[in-house]
Amino acid sequence: MTYEAIQQKKYDLISELVKLGESEDTAKEQLKLKIEISELETKMLKVIHTEDEAKISLNAGNFIKLVQGMPNVPLHATGIHGLDESLGGGIETGTFVQLSGESGVGKTKLLLDIVCNVAKGFKSVFFNREMGKRRLAQRLMQKNLNETQLLNLEIDSETTFLHDIVDQVELHIREGYKFFMYDSKMKIEVKDVVKQNEKDEEISRQLSSLCQRRD
Repeated sequence: MTYEAIQQKKYDLISELVKLGESEDTAKEQLKLKIEISELETKMLKVIHTEDEAKISLNAGNFIKLVQGMPNVPLHATGIHGLDESLGGGIETGTFVQLSGESGVGKTKLLLDIVCNVAKGFKSVFFNREMGKRRLAQRLMQKNLNETQLLNLEIDSETTFLHDIVDQVELHIREGYKFFMYDSKMKIEVKDVVKQNEKDEEISRQLSSLCQRRD
């Protein structure tokens, strides 16, 4: 089965899952569909990793020609004037950016503003681990998002472990997604790592490496 065929089957199952809703009466059916979706994603990732293994090294001349033939990639303007100005116009494709601040200063609001602004022109994913689903839905409705933003912005309130985040980003990149926001780094779990400083280092290492590979 081709990647596209597996992907379409996944979309069909997601549509079934959305129709079921989150009622307790359909909990078993929901779980069954989620397991099937996870199995399909595993197959899709296997295809992606197989393609990566097939890549070869190039001499400098051919490497330059390859890069010159790549399409131009725009900056992702955040819509926040001061931030865009300090970033030289926006966030560059292929970069891993960390925004930090004191608790309660409005980081989540800022991040949501940014990803909604980027979604005006690019398919984006917001990994939400700071707000409940109802609260997030309310915030999104208050923003009066247009049809393009509603279609371009995907919400993930489930993915917590670092290796799962990397897998989800890989899958979404294959589907044309360009911008990813995770709120917040403190909520990311790293398997077999307990100390926060070691978690931070591993999160930064893996996500910056992913950005470099998929720029």
